[in-house]
Amino acid sequence: MNKIAKRLVAGASTAAVAAALAVAAAAPASAASLAAWDRTGFSGTKLVDSATANAVIDVVNDRTRSARNTLSFGYSARNTVSWWSVEVAYFPSGYELSSFGGANDTVDHFDRVG
Repeated sequence: MNKIAKRLVAGASTAAVAAALAVAAAAPASAASLAAWDRTGFSGTKLVDSATANAVIDVVNDRTRSARNTLSFGYSARNTVSWWSVEVAYFPSGYELSSFGGANDTVDHFDRVG
């Protein structure tokens, strides 16, 4: 490899490392979100991981088995029944539920409370 090529490779590597460090420094250590999984114990497939406190956070119907809310708002886990929905569980900010128990696989969406 000639000298110019070596300098280009070294410069590109340095720039890539600097860019990666800048992105890592800009990212928050732990972002708040409402997350739900299709298995108990916060495992399996993550069905939703919303960092935005939307009025309604939709999830795949009837698959949620665990959830965690670290957003600043409370959320009501809801099951749609005909034209209305009923509350399965209430998730205040900072609340997590590793299993919905008998209500596993019933949540259709989360409604923001407050």
